Amino acid sequence: MMPHHILEKALELKVFQVWELVRELEKDWEFLLTGKQIKDRVRTWVRNNLSTGFLVKVMNDPPMFTVRKYEKEWREHLRLRACPVCGEKFLPRKSQTLYCSETCANRQYAKRKWQKVKPEKRKPRKWTKEELNLLKETARKRGKLSAQDMRELARLLNRTFKAVQHKYYEEVRR
Repeated sequence: MMPHHILEKALELKVFQVWELVRELEKDWEFLLTGKQIKDRVRTWVRNNLSTGFLVKVMNDPPMFTVRKYEKEWREHLRLRACPVCGEKFLPRKSQTLYCSETCANRQYAKRKWQKVKPEKRKPRKWTKEELNLLKETARKRGKLSAQDMRELARLLNRTFKAVQHKYYEEVRR
């Protein structure tokens, strides 16, 4: 891979992060070079062209570069991604970044996990009178239920801790 190939891709992208330039070059050169070799060559090329003034660093976090002739209108050439969870536009820091925030990533993870649960297991089980009585009686005997008490009740009733906790605050602590 020659420096003029890197230059062509840089001119095509106009504004880029190192990983974007590497990703574009991998499409053409992966059969000859490993990703690490391409990345090393791009970093060297960027460093050399920054020192000569051909490239300009327009942003520090994440590091963004542009060819000097696009220095004034570099913001117009940014490639923003839309978050699949909330739809917000954001500038990815890495090539693998899919979500605008950790919150959105966690929401998507929980959604994927929930979808793996079989539909018949998703339906909440109705509380029986006996279960409710046991919960109320335990709360009456012990006063305020601790987390440990709720865990024991959850095991006894074959329910999750969260289900017992929710029902306790919904029914008993009204």
